[in-house]
Amino acid sequence: MQQSKPDWIQQSFHQLQKYQDLAAKIRHKYRPRRRFERWRDSQDGQAWKQQQFNRIQGICPDCGHQLPAIAHFQIDHIKPLKTHPDLATDLSNLQLLCGPCNQRKACQIKPPKK
Repeated sequence: MQQSKPDWIQQSFHQLQKYQDLAAKIRHKYRPRRRFERWRDSQDGQAWKQQQFNRIQGICPDCGHQLPAIAHFQIDHIKPLKTHPDLATDLSNLQLLCGPCNQRKACQIKPPKK
């Protein structure tokens, strides 16, 4: 006759399964952000940012302020990562904005100005 596992073992197993499921959900949520950060910090990402900075001539397309250096600009997701994780590194979904405009925009969808 097979003995059943003690209740504390079954409860521990159940709790462990819940934590493993939660960890998988967290990994899934943050994977696009990490993929974007790796691209942003790569040579390709830096080259793209420099090309965009040259194209906009140091002028924020959202507020119109001219900023002296590329360091004042951030890469913004036109459609937010939160709602469009599949577009994390899609160049057609990226634009340069000054830091304040990028922060103000947060997770709003706002079409880029041409």
